[in-house]
Amino acid sequence: MNKKYNMKRSALLLLIGGIFIMGCSVPQIKLPSALSTDTSMYTVKGRFGFSWNKVISFGDYKTSKFSKGWTTSESNSSDVLQMKSAKQKFNFIQFTPDGAQAEVVCAGQFEESDVNVVNDFFSIDLSYKNYFYGSVLVDEGMNIWNFVVNNPDNISPKNLEMGEAKNDKGEVIKIKGILQVEGQNIPKIFQGSVYGYEFVYLGNTIGAVSTINAGAVWIKNGISDDLKLVLAGMSTSLLVRDDLEEQSNQ
Repeated sequence: MNKKYNMKRSALLLLIGGIFIMGCSVPQIKLPSALSTDTSMYTVKGRFGFSWNKVISFGDYKTSKFSKGWTTSESNSSDVLQMKSAKQKFNFIQFTPDGAQAEVVCAGQFEESDVNVVNDFFSIDLSYKNYFYGSVLVDEGMNIWNFVVNNPDNISPKNLEMGEAKNDKGEVIKIKGILQVEGQNIPKIFQGSVYGYEFVYLGNTIGAVSTINAGAVWIKNGISDDLKLVLAGMSTSLLVRDDLEEQSNQ
């Protein structure tokens, strides 16, 4: 995500914030209709002023303190994170309300030399300057979900697929960009900017995350505990990634 994009996005967030002050309601992403029922919504806490050794939570989902880099055991357990050029690396533990946990390792800001490694694993086209990787290691690394998100400066409403998560069993979660804010008409100059992500599994929307304001997470109630854990880990990663990108371009 480049500096021009961040300036453009920041300007829109200021505009949305001004509307919020006048309208006295918190602006939020426009959710897929599938999340209007049988879905839990959580407001994110601990995100503002992100720094290392911080904890982020939403509802009873929470993280350990965030750390820079990866440990040897984490990187060895996650094949997709063997790229040498990543400049932005971090890791944390994601906890769920029932006590389950997963290690999460993430990386961004790669060199072009690593893009072929990713394209061999995932089925989407990537811009090496903007892609972001992560792995959610469930069951002590016995079930690893690798995910990638490609965040170009602008995306088309006709093609919202920005990434995917995939495990060794061949299961796939599609990651789509959310371009609209509820109750707001986005000015043409800002159209194509991404304000959240939708997660789709077997053709069904199972969750979403908003990266505007404090952030929010939605998770369908009826999905498996493992999928809830994976969505929580990916949602937290995307929230932190967004904040780190903002900081790096200030």
